[in-house]
Amino acid sequence: MSVQTAISNLETVQQIYAAFGMGDVPAILDRLSDNAVWEHYGNTDLVPFAGKFAGKGEILRFFQIMGENTRFSDFQPRNFREEGNTVINEVYMEVTAVPTGKNVRLTATFYWTFDGQGKVSHWKNEGDAHLLDAAFTA
Repeated sequence: MSVQTAISNLETVQQIYAAFGMGDVPAILDRLSDNAVWEHYGNTDLVPFAGKFAGKGEILRFFQIMGENTRFSDFQPRNFREEGNTVINEVYMEVTAVPTGKNVRLTATFYWTFDGQGKVSHWKNEGDAHLLDAAFTA
């Protein structure tokens, strides 16, 4: 008889980062609840992927828009901690805004909230919005 063990929310977040590193968006979506909400900071008039995205279809669109408009040269998730049903971590990143060619280095805080089935039900990030906004300002 095989024993199936549930993975922790932290392990799920680390799997999502691994999938992101491989460009495997379907693997990311598999770890989200069907009605998940995804919120990315930044001025929605400047940053094409800023704003709120609800449901897997819109979150897929988020990844498509982000992929078309950014090039990451560094992406380092770190400082993980769990608080109840939420995993919080920082991400240091160096990214180029494709429309302007401007590079930015920043650290953002990511919040991953899980439902009772171990799926991400809400994700948001916070950081220096002015740095990201400036990268997308011509």
